[in-house]
Amino acid sequence: MKISHMFLCVTCFILASSTCSCDDPAAPEIPPEASILQLDSLTGQQAFLTWTECQASDFYSYRLYRSTSPSVADQDTTLMYLVTSTLSNTLTSATDSTLDSSTYYYYALLTSDTEGLSSWSNETAAFDLPPTPSVLSGDSVAQEQVLLTWTECPDTDFQSYRLYRSLTEDLAAQDTTALNLIFSTTDPSAISFADSSLEEMNTYYYSVLTTDSGELLSWSNEISVYAEYVMDFPHTVTAIVPVEGSRGVCFSTLEGSAFATSFSDAKIYKMNTETNTVEDILQYSGGYLDACCTDENGQYLFSVWYENTDIAYASAVVVTNASTNNLVKTITLPGENARGICYIPGRNEIYVCMAGSESVRIIDVNTLQLSGLVDTHAYNTRRVCSNATGETAYVSRTNSDDIAVVNTQTMQVTDYISTSIESPSHLCITPDEEYLYFNTYGRGLGIIHLPTGTIAGLMTMPDYTGGICMDPSGNYVYVGMNNSIGIIDTELKELVHVIDIPGVGYFRYLDFSPDGTKLYASSYAGVYVIE
Repeated sequence: MKISHMFLCVTCFILASSTCSCDDPAAPEIPPEASILQLDSLTGQQAFLTWTECQASDFYSYRLYRSTSPSVADQDTTLMYLVTSTLSNTLTSATDSTLDSSTYYYYALLTSDTEGLSSWSNETAAFDLPPTPSVLSGDSVAQEQVLLTWTECPDTDFQSYRLYRSLTEDLAAQDTTALNLIFSTTDPSAISFADSSLEEMNTYYYSVLTTDSGELLSWSNEISVYAEYVMDFPHTVTAIVPVEGSRGVCFSTLEGSAFATSFSDAKIYKMNTETNTVEDILQYSGGYLDACCTDENGQYLFSVWYENTDIAYASAVVVTNASTNNLVKTITLPGENARGICYIPGRNEIYVCMAGSESVRIIDVNTLQLSGLVDTHAYNTRRVCSNATGETAYVSRTNSDDIAVVNTQTMQVTDYISTSIESPSHLCITPDEEYLYFNTYGRGLGIIHLPTGTIAGLMTMPDYTGGICMDPSGNYVYVGMNNSIGIIDTELKELVHVIDIPGVGYFRYLDFSPDGTKLYASSYAGVYVIE
């Protein structure tokens, strides 16, 4: 009995030792801290929600659920709409963009940890209807100012209108702090605003944000407004002077007259610039008449003539009386293929570009004789222009892709300015002699900064470019193209307007009246008058 009792005691001791421990009982598993969910705003089609960040070290995921019934936490998650799911604990916002403004919605956020435990946030509801959105309207094209109007919000809980503007589309999807708030009011009857801060040649996008006392929002429709370039003067075709196959065109320094040469039948037309009619026609014998110019006193008209024979080109300058349009003299030019012509003020000389003999021939206006030559060292010497004093002339060299700078006193080329684009041709210079504009046979227009001899701009034009001409003020350069004339703003150095003239063809020469009120543009269809 003692042995049995002892054995029983030992057994009891062993069993007691195996089921007891000196350590604390195991801690119960705790789910992650529940986030606090908040509906920040509601626009009718979009709900914006945020929640507090989970600080648990064993965070695993957020899952935002939506239901059309309350008590989201008690429902089967597989039957609810999952708005968003993320494994980043710092991502604490979401946008629900699939709403129907007539439906009630309930949201709750489920936060999970790596142990599979989870916690539901509070539940938030989105069932307040946003304010009635306004309908915004305004002109699609405006100059300097646009009047914007919108329909009045009829809601009793109206709070404000906020009119936003942006240079990019889809304002409702952008952060409002990055938009330009141009008007705001709490008066529901204030439904118009004139935006007078438009910058030319920009497209602006507008939308009105309506808010209510519950801080719900509604965006209006979005409209766009193009801020049109504002011309300093009209720019429409007002007449057509019937000059068949017109080529060269120039205004005389004599008030009220201009001239055009015909490339098809070698005629010289004298035009009345007050009535835009032909006063007289001189028939020259054979060949082709091209570019023309008058001298400073308007005494003579000088027209380039050439003829392509079986042997070679024959070239001359036809001199006519600018008052009577009678032939005065034909000055034969050595070398073939004469092209551009220009009067050199101060020197009282005419410069004629000789495309085939790498030179510029000089005619003395007083004697009507050849008086000199400038060797340009390039085949296809094309066009020439002069500064206001006549001290410097600029000559385009098409085959060399540069412009020669000529000292008219020494009759020497002093520099060559690279054009960076092929085949420079027609030239014009700003009145302040700061910039030289040139066109190319392609669709380009270039600008040279004369003080430094560097390229100040290159632009692509909509079509092949013909003659170019600067208005006397120096504000605009006009560029002849096919069925149109482009207008360049010399301050912006950009194409700002195109005058479309369908069915006309190619404009090869342009010239401005001395007072800057008329532009004559020649095409085979006639001389077009733009005022």
